[in-house]
Amino acid sequence: MFTPYGFSKSALLSIRIGSINGMLPPRLRLKANLLARELESRLVLQRFLIHLLIAYVKLLRWTCRVRPIDDPREEIRNQGQTYIFAALHAQQLATIVPAEPGTGALVSRSEDGELIAKVLETTGVIPIRGSGGARRKGGAAALLALVHHVQSGQPTYLAVDGPKGPRGTVHPGVAMLSQKTGAPVLPLSFIPQFRYVIKRSWDRVQIPLPFSRIDCRFGEPLYPIDGESVRDHVARIQQALMDLEQETDPGEAEQARLAAEARATAKAKRSQRAAKAQPASGSIADANSTSPPEADAA
Repeated sequence: MFTPYGFSKSALLSIRIGSINGMLPPRLRLKANLLARELESRLVLQRFLIHLLIAYVKLLRWTCRVRPIDDPREEIRNQGQTYIFAALHAQQLATIVPAEPGTGALVSRSEDGELIAKVLETTGVIPIRGSGGARRKGGAAALLALVHHVQSGQPTYLAVDGPKGPRGTVHPGVAMLSQKTGAPVLPLSFIPQFRYVIKRSWDRVQIPLPFSRIDCRFGEPLYPIDGESVRDHVARIQQALMDLEQETDPGEAEQARLAAEARATAKAKRSQRAAKAQPASGSIADANSTSPPEADAA
């Protein structure tokens, strides 16, 4: 990874300790040293957050009790199949509490994803770095790795509206994975008895509190259908998650509905402004492209 000045992180750390200072002009050396100090501070903070989050997840796993509801996993395993967990990004911390060792989890390549990946490794979950779609950053490679993981007989987990939302909008990766492997998608809703909701985050992320009971409600397994498009499969998954949240967590479901309405209103306003601007720009173009009368007569 490179900084805005074109130096790699490892090169900046080398500059910071003076190993290649003599190779740079004074002005560039100063900028590099400033960037290196900033990078070191961020790395120290990141390590601290990783250890803090790992400790907190261990506390949750020791003190919280998970209550599965309508769990179809044993029946699916008895049929010789595995499954794909699908949950909302807001609930991902709660999903780590009962994590099955060997489960593959799609984790974004962002700095937040780095934190989550380190935590998952301590629970026996295998992080697979990328994003939920073939066209997203690292998406094609991540999808291929997930396909191989499912074909090996292990389950996988995706926060289907992550890493940046919009909240409740399912990205196509989970449907593509299901269609390529034949594995059913298991919609999940995790509701901690006690929790803290970060209301200003895009997904209203939920932090379970220690000594909570966490209800894990399963939806009906969603198997791929022959001839079904990815878009239609995504729509089924999204509807199942919406129904689960409405049933198990109506307060958060209402907040999600209001947020979706606000996004739709903002999009409509942008379209209206674009439509109003279009005739004016079109008339100017027409006027500029119109030939003078003399040319037409010729």
